[in-house]
Amino acid sequence: METIKQIIAENLIILRKKNNLTQLELAEKLNYTDKAVSRWEKGDTLPDIDVLCRICDIYNITFDSLIKKGDFKEISYEHNKIEWGHRITIMLLAIMMVWFAATVLFVCLSMIKGINFWQFFVYAVPVSVFVIKLFNMKWGKLRFGLALDTVFIWSLLCSIYISALKYNLWVIFILGVPTQILLILKYNLDRIKKLHSDPSYKDRKENSARKKSEKKAIIAEKNRLKKENDKLEKAEQLKLKEESKKLKKLIKTEKQNYKLEKEKSKKEKKLNKLYKKILRSDKINANSDNNSIE
Repeated sequence: METIKQIIAENLIILRKKNNLTQLELAEKLNYTDKAVSRWEKGDTLPDIDVLCRICDIYNITFDSLIKKGDFKEISYEHNKIEWGHRITIMLLAIMMVWFAATVLFVCLSMIKGINFWQFFVYAVPVSVFVIKLFNMKWGKLRFGLALDTVFIWSLLCSIYISALKYNLWVIFILGVPTQILLILKYNLDRIKKLHSDPSYKDRKENSARKKSEKKAIIAEKNRLKKENDKLEKAEQLKLKEESKKLKKLIKTEKQNYKLEKEKSKKEKKLNKLYKKILRSDKINANSDNNSIE
């Protein structure tokens, strides 16, 4: 006969493959490592109850179908809506009972002894908050516990102060400050204990540390690439400057050469003109000599 651990392991494999998820993708959704998911699916370890509930939410199935072998019963939106409607109705009925009791006590005391003890309605407020806290512990989310305890304490202190206005007991509100601090410390300690008692806390911590180290490595790589790009840009800029200097020098030398060539061509033209003049003068002299001989 298969144990509960083996059934859960098999169901985890079936559900993951049915939803086309890899071990790594599921691990990222649960904030765990893929090694932890692998150990769950092998049946080496069992996930914490909170993790199992989160897995049920991811796959949209009931908790019973996860721990039992067979077809998986999906939770429909309408089913959740109806269930929460019933819970809210029961909670409101319980609160109405508190106020009904306060009304009955007020009426009875007024009729029997002729005392209008309206403070019953004042004390009904913290009692109602306490009832909500009880239902939250059973059905709700535990993270609302601190808020409900805070409301309960301060509403109780306000009720005591209002019911004894003639005594002006404002000092009782000072008691609320250390009580509030103690509540916060208690909830923080409970949260830390819960984390350390979780067998997969180490895996989550390792996963968080791995993500941080990966993030640091990515940032370091980005910085390195940025520095390299800056160096390359500087080198390119220096190269461009050198090339521009060389180009300027080349243009300057070309201009100088052009000027020299121009001057040379002018000199050659002048020489040609002189040469032509000399030739003309020589012809004229030769002609004059010939004439004289004749």
